[in-house]
Amino acid sequence: MKLLIALYFFILATIQLGLILGIYHYHRSQSELRPNPYWMGSFIVNILALLIFGSGTLVIQSVQNPEFNFTIANSLFYIAAIFQLLFCKSLIGPISKRLQYSFGLSAIIFMPTFEFLRLYGSYEIRTTFMCAIGIIFFSWQIMMLRRKRRSEPSQQLMYMQYATAVELCFSLGRLEGFSFKRFYYQQDGANSATVDIVDCWAISY
Repeated sequence: MKLLIALYFFILATIQLGLILGIYHYHRSQSELRPNPYWMGSFIVNILALLIFGSGTLVIQSVQNPEFNFTIANSLFYIAAIFQLLFCKSLIGPISKRLQYSFGLSAIIFMPTFEFLRLYGSYEIRTTFMCAIGIIFFSWQIMMLRRKRRSEPSQQLMYMQYATAVELCFSLGRLEGFSFKRFYYQQDGANSATVDIVDCWAISY
C-alpha cells in the first residue's frame, strides 16, 4: 500500500513537471509573453512537496507519528497554496506589499505550528488543521475566480474554478473520512482494514 501511495505522489509530481517544462518552452518561443511568477512558483513548490511526500511515504513507520520531512512537505504545500491564491488575486488587481508580507509571515509561522502538531498532536488534529486551511483557501480562490469571470469571461478560468471546486471537495472529503474513522473506532470490533484505509487517506498529513 505504501508503494502505491508513493507512486501516486511521484506520478503527480511528474505530470506537473511536464506541465512546467511545456509552459517554459512555449514562453521561450513567445518572447512577448511571460508566465505569472505566482503561478510558476506554485507549480515548482508543489512538485517539491510531492517528491518529499512520495519519498517519506516509502519509509514511514506510522501515520500517527510521521517524520520531520512531512512537516517540510506540508509547509511547502502551504506555500504553494499561497502562491496559487496570490495568482488568483493578481487577476483582479495588484497585490499590495502588506498582503505579501502577511502571507510571508503566515508561512513562517506555519512550519513551527505544524511541527508542534506533529510532535504533540494526533494525526486527526493535523488533518483537521490542514483541511480547514484548504477549505478557506479554496473557497477564497473560487470567489476571486468568479469575480474575474464576471468582468472577463474566460473558458480557462472556468476550468480552473471547477478544478478548485474539486480540490475543495477533496478537503471536505478528508474531514468526512476522519469522521468516518472516529465512528469506527467507537464501535466494538471495528474492522482494522477499514481503519487502515482511512489512515492512508490522511497519510499526507
